[in-house]
Amino acid sequence: MRVVTEIVADALNTRYGSPSGAVFDIVQQLSVDGRFDEVAMVLSNWFEGAPHARHFVLAKLPAIIVERYLRIHAGISSDRFVRWQLQSSAASEAIKNAACSRERLPLVVSQVLAQIRAFEVH
Repeated sequence: MRVVTEIVADALNTRYGSPSGAVFDIVQQLSVDGRFDEVAMVLSNWFEGAPHARHFVLAKLPAIIVERYLRIHAGISSDRFVRWQLQSSAASEAIKNAACSRERLPLVVSQVLAQIRAFEVH
């Protein structure tokens, strides 16, 4: 597992198609390993330097966490996962609201994962 400083350095030295490309790359890499305290730290620092990007980045954060971590670790079928997503808009808001908190973001992601695993298809 690469340390966060290496991931950040590589991302900042790579050309992206958008100004937020580097932060998306970093968040994706950290999310795969469930390193949400580091995701929160990176986002908090990123938004200090680029406050104008906050809304844009936060709008995409739940999808990154869902695709890079939750769907893989939920241990449920794709069909059941899609049905959960259709009924769970509150999870996206909770992730966005906790995005910059090293304490809250990992907790929220764990809670969402538990909700997915407990989801019953009706």
